[in-house]
Amino acid sequence: MHTNALRRAAGVFWDVLPGLALFELCYKAAAAFLLKPAFSWLADHTFGSKGIELAFNERILAAAATPAGLAGVLLLLALSTAAVYYEFSVLYLMACCAAKGIPCGLRMPVELAVPAFRSLKSPSVLMFAAYALGLLPLADMGISPSLLPRLHIPNFITGELSKTPAGGVLVVLFYLLAFFLSAALLFVLPQMVLGGRVFGCAARSSLHMWEKSWRNALLPAALFCAAWCFLFRWPGAVPVTFIGITGAGLPELAVNLFSGRLLGALPAFFLSGALRILFTVFGISLFTVLYLDMGGRASLPLEALPSISARVDKAQRTAGRVWRRVQQSVLALWRKICGLPFIRRHKRLSAAVSAVLLFLFAGAVFALPAAPHVPIAIGHRGSASGVENTLEAIQGAIDAGADYAQIDVLLSKDGVPMVIHDTSLARLAGDSRNVYELTAAELQALTLEQNGCRGRISTLEEVLEYCKGKIGLLIELKTHGHETKDVARQAAQAVEAQQAAGRCLFMSIDYSLVQAMNAIHPEYIIGYCVYGSVSSVDAAALLASGINFLTIEENMVSPRFVNRCLRAGLPVYVWTVDEYESMERYLAEGVCGLISDRPALAADAVSAYEGDNPKDFFRWQNEWLWGADTAPVFPDESGDTVFSYPEQS
Repeated sequence: MHTNALRRAAGVFWDVLPGLALFELCYKAAAAFLLKPAFSWLADHTFGSKGIELAFNERILAAAATPAGLAGVLLLLALSTAAVYYEFSVLYLMACCAAKGIPCGLRMPVELAVPAFRSLKSPSVLMFAAYALGLLPLADMGISPSLLPRLHIPNFITGELSKTPAGGVLVVLFYLLAFFLSAALLFVLPQMVLGGRVFGCAARSSLHMWEKSWRNALLPAALFCAAWCFLFRWPGAVPVTFIGITGAGLPELAVNLFSGRLLGALPAFFLSGALRILFTVFGISLFTVLYLDMGGRASLPLEALPSISARVDKAQRTAGRVWRRVQQSVLALWRKICGLPFIRRHKRLSAAVSAVLLFLFAGAVFALPAAPHVPIAIGHRGSASGVENTLEAIQGAIDAGADYAQIDVLLSKDGVPMVIHDTSLARLAGDSRNVYELTAAELQALTLEQNGCRGRISTLEEVLEYCKGKIGLLIELKTHGHETKDVARQAAQAVEAQQAAGRCLFMSIDYSLVQAMNAIHPEYIIGYCVYGSVSSVDAAALLASGINFLTIEENMVSPRFVNRCLRAGLPVYVWTVDEYESMERYLAEGVCGLISDRPALAADAVSAYEGDNPKDFFRWQNEWLWGADTAPVFPDESGDTVFSYPEQS
């Protein structure tokens, strides 16, 4: 049975490969270049990214709770669900026709996918949306929708959880649960598309099919998922993923192709893209065969084809007329340009100049994020060489050659800025009390343990004194809700007492603290730490509010996001990135700071980037595009930057 199912799936795969490969290629291109930009535009206009507090972090829920925000969320959810369902409908319908021996081209399943939407006419459509937009990309079993990238828990959450044995087990259990739940609902989509069932009935039917015939279906499905995970989840199996190349639209693709990485990106692009399409088509073929072998119902609404075909033909004729008018207008304009006296007299010269200008424009615009900038390596909570946020960990960042050490600051019971991340002392000190319940002296008397290392809690002044002349500090201001005094003011006083303002950067995930520090010392370099956004970043508004840089969670990095910030002169740092390949990619996309638990690796990546990118080569592009005075992350003629980092002496 196992061999027979695989053999039949191979036959279906061979029959549908030309049509479905073409469909998947076109659909992925449409998703990357049309749907995602359209959804981004809708989000921008729904939530209004002009309001900083509505754009990021905890204010996302507040933005969604407004009438406009709720309407936007529902509309985006509906459109995304429809787009994903349509893609799967076409795939399963064509595979079903091939498995049943019904001759069909690509047009028939494309048209039949329209009446398949009848399965979404139910309140359970919200459950299907959660399944298709959340569970499928999270589990990533080879049938993830083109519209969405692979989802996973943000690294800053898994990183924190993994620092304790119980948290690490919790992360593993979560992904195992997502995988097994996705496997249990493997036949939901064919039940809805081919069987015409709503999500609730389809889920119950899928579970029943597994209960009745799991012995026959388990091995083929497991082999496919194992092959998919090896190729696309195992680090380095495929150099660059298809979604990683295309990103969220045309600008991201252009960035990769026009940034000096053309020769390196194209082979990986075609290899990964082709493999993903092939595996998707084979997976759909296999799951369709298993579904039919396990007694799944398949009722194809062939009676609806004539009326659908008539509407499709009418739409095609209308689109053809519009396209011909556009062509005529473009040709008329071209004839007028070619008819100019100078162009007629100097045809070859005009053609050469036009080609050069086009090339330079493409290079200036599309290669912008990859243009040389001044990146820095930052040790996350010092480093992993000691207990986080201790002097030993900071010394690890110094030894690694990092430019800065990132530290966290909380206030003690008596209002002293202490360098520690958690409000609770349980994880590092095994103490059930909280930071705000103990004085500075009591906190310093505690012994911290982590990864076989020991250390103690230091005051901010102690750390500033220790780091003088050795390394800069990126100070993250945190709150626990029991501050006796303003944490921003207290931290500023400690910095002033050590005369260390010239070697410190500041940031906070709490926008009120960013505002407070900016109000006290507007001359300080202050950043906003961001883990989520509902719309495009209004970098100009951020700069006008006194924010000098953004620190974003790793999952938020995209060429479009970074490019938007760089155009406004807003440097972008990313946390917490610990893989060298990711560091290389982020630097090439324009990220200006790498916050890592492995600062030596980050320092190596920064050095390699600076060695591969001579600073003067692209300077003229940036000055020509927006002027030297508004390009703070790029070198000027002296080799320095308009945005100058504090001196570390």
